[in-house]
Amino acid sequence: MSLDSIKIPDEIKTVEGTKEQSSEIFLFAISTCMWCKKGKRWLNKHGYRYSYLDIDKIPVKKKNQLKKDIEKVFGVKPRFPFLIVNKMQYDSGYNPDIWEDLI
Repeated sequence: MSLDSIKIPDEIKTVEGTKEQSSEIFLFAISTCMWCKKGKRWLNKHGYRYSYLDIDKIPVKKKNQLKKDIEKVFGVKPRFPFLIVNKMQYDSGYNPDIWEDLI
């Protein structure tokens, strides 16, 4: 299973990076979360192109379903930020050393 197995709401935003990259990066985040903000800053600082969804900005019913779907597909209860690389590899939480290895 992969990110393609999850129905993601239309509120996705994309940040254009400056770095040439082969990895596709997607981030589930919470707009007010300190760790999510650090994660976005880290991606921006390193020039990565990525898409993200601030799950706190979607309706509660969709948010709850999305969290269940993430857990079902990836086999872990998500902590945010939740980084997905190439639709299958993931890291739950802000771990820049792990992110660097994944990307």
